[in-house]
This record gives sequence, C-alpha cells and structure tokens, in this order.
Amino acid sequence: RALGARAFAKAAAISLKRGSLVAGSSLPGQPADRIFKVEEVVRGKAGKGGGFQQVKLRDFVSNKTGFAHKFASDDVVELVELDQPQAYSFLYEMDEQLHLMKMDTFEQIEVPVSTLGEDVRWLMDGMEVKVLSKDGTPVAIELPERVTYTVTEAPPSTRKGKSGDKNKTIVLENGVRLRAPSFIEVGERVIVNTVAGEYRGKVDSASGDA
Repeated sequence: RALGARAFAKAAAISLKRGSLVAGSSLPGQPADRIFKVEEVVRGKAGKGGGFQQVKLRDFVSNKTGFAHKFASDDVVELVELDQPQAYSFLYEMDEQLHLMKMDTFEQIEVPVSTLGEDVRWLMDGMEVKVLSKDGTPVAIELPERVTYTVTEAPPSTRKGKSGDKNKTIVLENGVRLRAPSFIEVGERVIVNTVAGEYRGKVDSASGDA
C-alpha cells in the first residue's frame, strides 16, 4: 500500500535494530511505497574498511518471508513512523474487505483483505487485532501471536503409535491444516502460533490452560 507523502525520518543504517520499519526507497530494487520490518541484525567489519550491518527484512504488509541486505556503516535509511496502534475486533469479511470495529468507540472500518495477506486464514469472529496506520491509512494488521482453535478433523489418535509416527495433519475450525502430535483428537482445543503457523500446545479441558 502507498505510504502517502514521503515524510520519513532519516537515520544511520548502523542504528537499525530488530523491529525497525524501513521504507522501500532505502532498498535497491524495492518499491518506494513498501514497508519492510527488520527481523534480524548482524554487525561486522569489512576488512580495512568501515563496518557494515547485515539485516534480514520482511515485507511488513504482506508478511512474506524476507530477504537479506547489507548496509555500509555510513549508509542512511528512511524509517517509517506509524500512528499509534489501535485495537479492533474482527466482525466479518465481505467483497475482499475486512470489517472491523474499534474496541473503545465501536466505530466500524473496512480494510482490504490484502492488508493482512496470507494471515487472513487465522482470523476468527470477534478476534481482537491491532490496526497499524500511516497518516490515518491502515497499512497492516497484527494478529495475536497465540490463538486457540477447535480441531474439526483428525485421524484416529495413536498415543502409542509406532516410532516415527509422532505427528499427523489436523484441520482446525477455520479450515487450516497443520501438523500436530498424533494424540490430538477432534473437538480438542489447540494453541497455534500465528506467526510461524505451527502447533504450540493443547488446551487442558479442565483448566483451560495449555
């Protein structure tokens, strides 16, 4: 999504840290109106020359797997400064639009499905999300990192299965398939890491805890 006016803060590339948001204009071959999030930083020295900073970046809007880029110590980058995140509740999806309601004022907004990218599969009715905006225009949606789902399909449990048969493919209430331990059964609640898209635990039916 476009970022509007190019009123970015400039900073030394050597100051980048995990979580920094870099404008695409600072990256060769990337669209100027894209936002990239720094996932990892490795500093080093280039022989007799100055230092450098190797960063791993991820497309902040689509959340697609990132790429690496090396900055020289004297490089300057443009950082994207976003508005304060706002809490919204997901209502429903219609015509490629996500309908959200602001948690404190009940104001409703529409955000393109593309803003969330592939992670739209993790949305559930009533889920609380954070909307990140640039000058009032939504540019990204953050989901809770850990979400609980009910298992709707699963092969028969094999608590004492053969060696090597420790996982199986299950289907969640949102239709997503993922690998989980072989003892997971239909109707049970499991915890999923929405960032990695992986099983993280089973909810205890008695206490509600993992």
